[in-house]
Amino acid sequence: MKFIFETQNINPRLYQRAVRYYLWKTLGIRKYMSFTNNWKIKFRPSEQAVNDPFFHGQKGIGGVTGIDEIVVYVHDVDDNSDLLPYYRMNMVVITHELCHGMLIHLDQMHRTVLRNDDYSGHRKGSFLNFSTAEVHDRHTENNFWTMDCNFWDWKTFKNKRLTCKVLEIRDIIELL
Repeated sequence: MKFIFETQNINPRLYQRAVRYYLWKTLGIRKYMSFTNNWKIKFRPSEQAVNDPFFHGQKGIGGVTGIDEIVVYVHDVDDNSDLLPYYRMNMVVITHELCHGMLIHLDQMHRTVLRNDDYSGHRKGSFLNFSTAEVHDRHTENNFWTMDCNFWDWKTFKNKRLTCKVLEIRDIIELL
């Protein structure tokens, strides 16, 4: 997977490791290889979201998934502490967009009914692509799992064990 960081402060190694680990745990080896060979992800500071037409002039964390490309707007903060609060918030957004991308990559674009109102303005009962509706429904239903990830911190020369909430779609992936 090609990683493009347009940020100034976040730790690229940490986010690359976390994204790769999440994809590997979610997809399994064959689907992981196929996905990472074809997709790229761009990390941008949340302040730049105002320039994205999908954000309607709003600033904040979020993302946009297209075909073979994911753009995520994250908190661009070097939170190199044991708590890593911005990392945890950013990973919810990143995994949300990765789920859209994985379902698109696996041709899950059929139309389906949205089960819940979502934060992006879609209403319950709307017909959306499965890759959109299922991810938004699971996010609204708080369907997450806690991911552990080890990371070597070169600034402190310590191995850190990190945990964060990530969106759960492994049950869908297993069926495909």
